[in-house]
Amino acid sequence: MSLEEFNEWLKTQPLKDKLVYMKYKYSFEDEWITSNEYLEADPNARGYYAWLNDWYDGQEDVEILGCVDVSEIDVPLFEPQKESEE
Repeated sequence: MSLEEFNEWLKTQPLKDKLVYMKYKYSFEDEWITSNEYLEADPNARGYYAWLNDWYDGQEDVEILGCVDVSEIDVPLFEPQKESEE
């Protein structure tokens, strides 16, 4: 979805921090940059959200590929390392 569509979609969602998977590029570029960006819920910010990283530098092509509430992320635990036998 476009960035504009995403901003409209956000208005229907609970005000929670989100991790957003996106791709973006300038219109004259062929290759997209993909990244996960942190979108912080901030009641004092315009639209009630603020990007933690200043990723946007005027790229004309921005697509939001996915989004999840940070509180919903299930981070797997590291496997305990086995001691090597000498």
